[in-house]
Amino acid sequence: MLGALGDLTKDPAYFQKAWDLSDRKYASAKAALGRYAFDKGDLQGAFDHLNECVAVKPLMSRVWFLLGSVSMRIDDWPRALQAFSEVVQQEPEEADAWANIAAVHLHLKNPSSAFAALNQSLRYMRNNWRVWLNKLYCCMDLSRFDEAMQACSELIDFKQKTAVGKDCYEIEEKVVRAIMHGVVSELHVAQELNDKNRVDPAVRSVDRLQKLLTKISATTKTECWVYEILVVFKEMIGEGDDAVIECLMKCHRSLTMGYNGWEKDATKFDKVVEICIKVGSLHSKLERKMSLGEKVWKQNMSKCIFMLVGVCNKVKQAFEFEGVVPESIEKLEQFVVLLREQIASK
Repeated sequence: MLGALGDLTKDPAYFQKAWDLSDRKYASAKAALGRYAFDKGDLQGAFDHLNECVAVKPLMSRVWFLLGSVSMRIDDWPRALQAFSEVVQQEPEEADAWANIAAVHLHLKNPSSAFAALNQSLRYMRNNWRVWLNKLYCCMDLSRFDEAMQACSELIDFKQKTAVGKDCYEIEEKVVRAIMHGVVSELHVAQELNDKNRVDPAVRSVDRLQKLLTKISATTKTECWVYEILVVFKEMIGEGDDAVIECLMKCHRSLTMGYNGWEKDATKFDKVVEICIKVGSLHSKLERKMSLGEKVWKQNMSKCIFMLVGVCNKVKQAFEFEGVVPESIEKLEQFVVLLREQIASK
């Protein structure tokens, strides 16, 4: 009756009286006191009440879950791990508890255990992007790049869903670069060792990476760094100059068409100059001239020079009133002179 009065009146005194009269055996009263203290922001009080509750009646998974949540908030990580472990022992399909176990392991710098817990969580709850994000970081710690690529792909899908996309994590450049270097390095090592048992999985990983990079580049808002990574990737796996030039040109367009005022931003126009010089260098290669034929090669070189001159003029106009020409633009103009001389020479 006292418990019912406490529920009706929201007065914790009834729960405390019920606890005392039961000779400290009425676990539900302590659970209610713990919840009341938690709702009032008294975390230490909630922690104490909930611990007394589970000591009397351990088979209360909801109380263990709340105790785990409180323990995390007061930085008692071992108790949090114990509490959530009790939850999954009683309810193995409790995905949130598995996710919290993983979070505790990640905090304690134990990514292997976190990885196992995250996989359990995703067995029962695949529609939570935060769990996939934790798995991504966990996989990066463990150099499990195939699983990391899967997590990236899932996060991209979440981002494109209108219901959850607004708050969903944006794939970071540093993560994609790390995945690329890890995957390609494994391929190179496997090839050097001539180990077929390693080469075949490494080749499949490269294919997955190519699909992931294509998926990232196909998103509505594509940053220049995506194409920069594609350039490095295609160079590392030995794709031809045409593929590299195509990615460089996409990177060039993303900078010059995607950012208003790029010509006044030193960081951006320096990046544009760097891309232009690389494109010009690839076009001017003797091997390319021999494969395309001199006429087609000269046409491509002329188009390239036209693009480079356009960049120079755009930046120089932006700095016209200051009476200075940025050093990188002077370097690009000198490079244009070299390309023209190369076309003119026999």
